[in-house]
Parts: sequence; structure tokens; C-alpha cells
Amino acid sequence: MSAPEEQQREELSAPEEQQREELNAFLGPSKYRDELRQTARLLIAPGKGLLACDEPPHVLPGRMKMCWSDPKECTEAWRIKYRELMFTTEGLGAYVSGIILHEETCSQTMARKGCPDKVPQLLESMGIIPGVKLDQGFSDMPGSTCGDWRTAGLDGLRERCAAYRALGLRFAKWRAPLKIDGSEAAVNAEADALACYARVCQDEGLVPIVEPDVVIEGDHGVAAAACATKRALVRTFAAMDARGVDVRGSLLKTNMVRCGPGHACAERCDLVASATVQVFADALPSSLPGVVFLSGGMSEAFATNALAAINRDPNRKLCPYPLTFSYGRALQHCFRVAWEGKSANEAAAQAALLACARRNSEASLGKTPEGRAASTDSLHVAGGNRY
Repeated sequence: MSAPEEQQREELSAPEEQQREELNAFLGPSKYRDELRQTARLLIAPGKGLLACDEPPHVLPGRMKMCWSDPKECTEAWRIKYRELMFTTEGLGAYVSGIILHEETCSQTMARKGCPDKVPQLLESMGIIPGVKLDQGFSDMPGSTCGDWRTAGLDGLRERCAAYRALGLRFAKWRAPLKIDGSEAAVNAEADALACYARVCQDEGLVPIVEPDVVIEGDHGVAAAACATKRALVRTFAAMDARGVDVRGSLLKTNMVRCGPGHACAERCDLVASATVQVFADALPSSLPGVVFLSGGMSEAFATNALAAINRDPNRKLCPYPLTFSYGRALQHCFRVAWEGKSANEAAAQAALLACARRNSEASLGKTPEGRAASTDSLHVAGGNRY
């Protein structure tokens, strides 16, 4: 190519490059765009998932009655000891990419000798990305005639996001619980709140995990769950698009498509897998970095086996993004049972957590989980998990 031709090409490429930058700015308006997309990819790295450890102080003791004899024992120091014991499990970072913290935990100082001062730095030293739950629970929606819920937490959100980024947090989560038979108004309101939260997070440098959670209660069949889940997902991503949220810098956390616990037929992993994959294929954008599932009261065994079935489903190829775990009770229960709040059981508790995380890692890759069989005890909490 001659020098004049090369110069002409360079001159023509300048406006093209400007248009490219304008397009990128439109699709990813946050100044943290590249960092957010990279963090999202790291959070759903192959064979990894999230540990949801975001129960508030007043809820955690009720989930761990096997670990104390008197409610007065459940002090802040006790909560620090519990969470520190989990976080310092050697090798956990091989299977867990990030941990969702409660706001209380984010600025706590760990008590164990030799630990970094704050939880975010402790997690980073173990190769785990720290995140925080930013919704502030839910209550009954005013004026609703069918018992809809309304999630709180948008007031002051921008300032909270900036503060948590300064502490070292790199992602956030907002859960919006929805009823199977909820109203259109409730679905639209919660979808818009999720979108508002997501945009604020990205503006302040946090990867938003949006969590429209169709609460699996009642005697409904899988078709009703599929309808409600698809509606929630479609509305959520439409609202995110309207708010200018960068899909490639966000993640989805949601429920598997399941029949209610009161349904006449026994729940089957293969049916859950088929229904979930088909709904996602129809409802989700292909540019989404990945999906992490909530355990939603499933037993440890069912949560793991259903995840494996989803990743082995014949239609799995219709969902071109990772499908992995973001479990709370289904990861922590085995740890709690093994620990019992006793110093002598600390090693056994950490071993139980590591084994459970490894089984779910294998399931996220479509493999048959190996090792000790997980508990089949239901971890369901009635009432939509009110926190």
C-alpha cells in the first residue's frame, strides 16, 4: 500500500474509531465498564460459584440453633467467629469465586491472629471477590389485594455503593422476591427497582447481581412456575435496558423453575432442568455473562443434583453462558451441623464446607458430584425468607 493510501486509510479510520467509542459508551456507560465486565467474568469462572453469607444479625441465630444453647450467646463476636471460620477454609477459593456479605460483616475486624484487619482484605488474600447485599428486605406492598411484596433500599443507595467500593467490595446483590400469582404491578415495580439498583451500582463501580426470586411456595405445577419466572426475567431485563444497564457488566441470580412443595407429584431434577433451561433460552439475552442460582430452601442434595442436571440438559447449548451456584443454606448447612459451635469441631466443619463447595463446582460443570452424599433435609423457610 502506498504512503498516500495509508494516510487516507488512517484519516478515514479516525471518525470510525470515534463512532466505535460512542457505541461502546452507549452500551456500557459506566466509567468502570471494562473492570465491571472483567469482574463479572471472574465471578462465573468455570467450576466456581458464590457463597451467599448475607443473613442479617437477627436472622442468623435462628438458622443455627444447633450451634448455641442460649440466644444470649449470639453476639457480634459470635457472628464474627462463625464467618471467619468459614472464610478461612483452606482451598475454598478453588470452588468459590465470591462471597456475598451482609452489610454488618463488610467493615468487621476478624479476631483470629494473623488475619488482615477487614473482611474484604481477608477474602482478597484468599483469591475470593468480596460483595455485599444492598437491598434492605421487603414488606407487604401497599394497596395490593394479593399479598404482593415490595423491596426497600433505594434511598441513599448511591452513597452506600460508593462507601462499599472504598472498603474494597467489588460486587453487590439485590433480591426482589415475587409471588407465583403476584400482580403485574408488583412484577413491574420490582423489575424497575432492580434496574435502578443495577444502574447505580455500575455508576459507582460495583457489579450488580440482580435477583428476581419467584418464591417457590404452594401447590403449583412446573408450568405455573415457568410462566411466573419467564415473566419476571423478561420484565427485569427490559427495565435494565430502559435504565441503560450494561448487561455484560452484570449477573443474574434467580430461582430454578420448580413445582411447589405442596404439589402432588414428587420433584424431579430432570424436570427442573428442562423447565429452567427452556425458560432461560426464551427470556435471557445471550450477552449475559452468567447465571447463579439461589438454593431457595432446597436440600443440599437436591440443589447440587438439580444444578448438575441443568448443565447436562440436552438443550443446555441454547444458553451460551455459565449456569452455576450462589447458595446460602445449601452451602452453609453442612458446616453448621458439623461445627455445633464447638472449637473441637472447627476442622470438621471446614472440611464439610469444602466438600460441599467441591460437589457444587462439579455440578456446575455438568459432572456427577463425587464424595460423601449431601443431606436430603429440606431447608425451606416459609414466608419468602423475610430479610
